Amino acid sequence: DRFAIITYCLVLIMDLHRFSVTAGHLEASPQECMNQFCRNGLLHVQSAVPPAEVEALHSQAACQLAERRLGDGRWFGAVYNSEAKGRRWDMKLALNVEVSCVLCPLLSLVQPALESEHASWRVTELAAMCTNPGEVAQPVHADTAFDHRVVTLWVALQDIKEEHGPTRMFPGTHTNCELHMGLRTLDESTGILCEMKCGDCVLMDSRLMHCGTANTSGIDRFLFYSSWGCVGGDTRGSTDTLLDSYVNRLLLSEWRHWTKNPPEVELPSVVAPEVPVGLECRKQDDAISAQETEEVRLVKKRHWQETSAALTGDAHRRLQVFLSWLRSHGVDLAACGVTIRSSQKRGCGVFACRRLHPGETLARIPDAATLHAGKVCQSEFGQLALSALGEDKMGCTEILPEELLWLYMIWGRQALACPWYEYLQMLSLESPLSWMNDEAALSWVEGTPLSVAVSQKLDQQRSRYASIVGRLSALNAERFPKELFGFDDWLWAQSTCRSRAFNFRAFPSESQQPGWESDILCPVLDAFNHTHTAQIEWRFGERSAALVLPVCADAYEEGDEIFNLYGTELGNAHLLMHYGFAVERNPHDCVEEVAFDVPSDVKAARLASLASSSVPLPVTDAEGAVKVRLPQGMLRRGMLETPEALLRAASLLVLGRDYDEETASCAEKEEVCMIIARTLRRMSKQIRRSAGVLGGPASQGHRTWKAGRFAIARHRQIRCNAATRSKRSRHRECVSMPTSGVQRAAAIYALSQRRILRFAAKCAAGEAEMAELAAQMDLRRQEAGEESSSEETQCNE
Repeated sequence: DRFAIITYCLVLIMDLHRFSVTAGHLEASPQECMNQFCRNGLLHVQSAVPPAEVEALHSQAACQLAERRLGDGRWFGAVYNSEAKGRRWDMKLALNVEVSCVLCPLLSLVQPALESEHASWRVTELAAMCTNPGEVAQPVHADTAFDHRVVTLWVALQDIKEEHGPTRMFPGTHTNCELHMGLRTLDESTGILCEMKCGDCVLMDSRLMHCGTANTSGIDRFLFYSSWGCVGGDTRGSTDTLLDSYVNRLLLSEWRHWTKNPPEVELPSVVAPEVPVGLECRKQDDAISAQETEEVRLVKKRHWQETSAALTGDAHRRLQVFLSWLRSHGVDLAACGVTIRSSQKRGCGVFACRRLHPGETLARIPDAATLHAGKVCQSEFGQLALSALGEDKMGCTEILPEELLWLYMIWGRQALACPWYEYLQMLSLESPLSWMNDEAALSWVEGTPLSVAVSQKLDQQRSRYASIVGRLSALNAERFPKELFGFDDWLWAQSTCRSRAFNFRAFPSESQQPGWESDILCPVLDAFNHTHTAQIEWRFGERSAALVLPVCADAYEEGDEIFNLYGTELGNAHLLMHYGFAVERNPHDCVEEVAFDVPSDVKAARLASLASSSVPLPVTDAEGAVKVRLPQGMLRRGMLETPEALLRAASLLVLGRDYDEETASCAEKEEVCMIIARTLRRMSKQIRRSAGVLGGPASQGHRTWKAGRFAIARHRQIRCNAATRSKRSRHRECVSMPTSGVQRAAAIYALSQRRILRFAAKCAAGEAEMAELAAQMDLRRQEAGEESSSEETQCNE
């Protein structure tokens, strides 16, 4: 055991040594050290500050903390509300002699390295951190969001060993976007324990995943830190533990001046003993909120009453039962400052019932309240279903983990004995994907890629339903009656789970049952609605799952709806297929598939040519058309030219020859672009016919422009005068939008696809115009050259 402990300690030292440099090396090679820092997210500098200067600051910080920690809250930073617990303190420091004596050697050492990365830096934090004995380990976190970078300089004011609770850092995680979004689980075995000697410094990227470990010693642990952000950069929402007098005033390039002549600090004049820091901050926020006008408060109150009115009767009763069930699991939404109520145009949503500050936990759900297939397979219901399927002599198809979960959801929402009955009762009785069985909604998506995807998905689910539920009902009709486990119920469970559950890969593997991994239903957390601008942080651990307002996010006011981010860059096709809704003016919406008309007699040869080309594309041979899937979708905005992959596919499939952008003639470019323009217009017209575009006034304001007959041959418009073209382009088309929610979502998706197709068609037609003009100019230059050559010949004769 002693040998194992020694070996473990040596491994720790060696691991930390990989990220260490001496002060002399940093001074001699600042660029090399900065590159190492940018790559790993941390850099350990040995003996960065003389021990005598550090010990003086340590003594002063300890004395100041003893005087101020029960005093004015303006001396402290509210970092995860730890100060209110009384065991961790982030105390803002003034630029006195002791602080300046530590900063001067430190900044002279790191200034060249920082300025090799960015020209201008400013102080965003200047403080001392104290961790008292008994402080527990922190959860793994990053100090800022993935798109906000700050460099923090940590200086040990004493020797910090393992028992003092040193910080554990995870190198390289500062550039891992999937990890920050909760889409990937952190490998905690890669952590580096930052044990430091007095005067050592660690440079840390604020996006780096890290956590403070438990202080199991009998003494306080002190660190000095200063954080630096780029001038002009945004630290919005960050805690920024810095005195107000120093905000935006301390530049790195001027550190020699302000360390000698610091700005004056207005010291707190009122000392209120026995008042926790967190409470004082809340009082200040309440005072700001009290300054709102009476008119604003009345508007908020009226909006609250209107949206709450929808949750009456049975829905209100089910909500109260659900809240009581949550409290039995130790979840109090009121304590978190949130509530569930009706959301305009979004069903139910989560709203702030007080001001919510950056860094606050919006909701935390214990593992006992979550539901997944691993728990179902161990339940009495799961054992009965698996036993019945195992006794099937007909060779039943193996049931998937998520399918077992769907069966449990169908049973559990009607069985009082189910431990999740109250939660399942709160879920909408209507399937989120009910639009797939709505004829009017399906007519909107006719002619789009979703029309085929919906048909395939329903056929697949019918097959799985017959394979699983059909056999269960035949084997045990009493426990699995078809009246209870109908196909509509199967679709409800499938779509509800797919639209609400969180990816199991975001959770620690210990929380899953081996062989029965499935996505996880987290009550309350699944009630947050989506917007692509949401600022949210997922924290999924072995014992709980939580949503946190990032330190860089904006605060929520009372009455504001709080949103989740289901994923980055989600187009309406993904949202409609997985969640049953679509977003108007979605900036991430795109067209990924183009259907070409290819004669049947040459289709096989053309498909073979496309498959053997240097850039093969996924192709679907559908009835009457060949559908090509583009590697990058065509967006409504930001598309300046037709993708080369689309040009090559059009030339190979329609013309039977390859297309090379670099060697193609202007005439070839014009021909291929016109083929693409006609193809995209045809696809747009198919959606137009299914959408029922009407002439005359629109019933609900969705209007699109009709390009007129000149759009068929746009290259001819260049010969028309501007007045005639403008006159022909003013005719409007109006679309009557449905009032049903499911139909409206399908309409939003279809019309967005149509707009993108028309925009891409105009882009292709415009390129054809330019190619025609270039060809004409080449012809004229050629003719002019021939005439000049003829004149020279005559002259010579």
